Amino acid sequence: MIKRIEIQNFQGYKKETFEFSKGLNVIVGPTDAGKSTIRRAVEWVARNRPLGDKFRNNSNEGETSVKINLGKEGQVERLKGTGKNLYSMTGLHDRKFKAFGSDVPVEIENLLNISGVNFQTQHSQPFLLFDSPGEVARYINKIVDLDVIDKSLARISLVLKSEKTSISNAKLTLEEREEELKSYNWVEQVETEYTETLKTQNKLKELCSERGTLSDLIFRLSVLKKEKEKLNRILKLKKEVKDVETAFDLLSSKRSEVQKIELLVLNFEKAKRKVSSLSIEIANKKKKYNELMPDVCPLCGQEVKNGNL
Repeated sequence: MIKRIEIQNFQGYKKETFEFSKGLNVIVGPTDAGKSTIRRAVEWVARNRPLGDKFRNNSNEGETSVKINLGKEGQVERLKGTGKNLYSMTGLHDRKFKAFGSDVPVEIENLLNISGVNFQTQHSQPFLLFDSPGEVARYINKIVDLDVIDKSLARISLVLKSEKTSISNAKLTLEEREEELKSYNWVEQVETEYTETLKTQNKLKELCSERGTLSDLIFRLSVLKKEKEKLNRILKLKKEVKDVETAFDLLSSKRSEVQKIELLVLNFEKAKRKVSSLSIEIANKKKKYNELMPDVCPLCGQEVKNGNL
């Protein structure tokens, strides 16, 4: 039951409050006193009608508000202003509603329990007498809650239609994905080939590593050979020096032996020149080898420096 109505900036009312008694309440007054405005204010809250802003009082820039107090059941407020357009309910449940379009939030409808049937004007036709059979049936159905069944069936039909559409779209999407998946059958073959390639690369790395070790051993062997040659030459020179010392000791006693020593020295010089000649020849061959050898080994891809990997 409506206990009080507070109207602010609605048509001719800037700010008014109307208290109602239990039972039947009658509002009387002369023409243009604002009786219909009270009805329109209640209808604006209960049905969100009229739409737009023409009903707002433009005498100031305040907000338009209509509050309907229902006593212990709570209070409903419809408010509209610059940047604001909302319903609010206080009491057992405090809530605010925005972005509701041209409809009334269901919670507000259930709390007020006021519909278009409750609004009649002085120019309205007698209730149901001049309405079409369809309208009469609609009202009666609403009274006995048959409209709830119709609405439920309509919602169920919409839900079923939506679900069928969703299922159909899902099937089409699934078929498209399956066809798309078939185009990736080559991935398994590529994966196998990739695995084999990795194995081959690992084997090649092992071979290159072994080749590097072998090259290092060859280089070390070459160094050892050169060291051995040096030692042999030293031993040879040592022996020759010893022979020279022995010949020198015998020089004073044996002139003929001196000549032999001179001959040995001459042979030694010849051998020395021959060694020098061989060293030059070895250097030339090594230079030619370096010229023929490329900068990068064609087998392992390592850089070649001075003829060595």
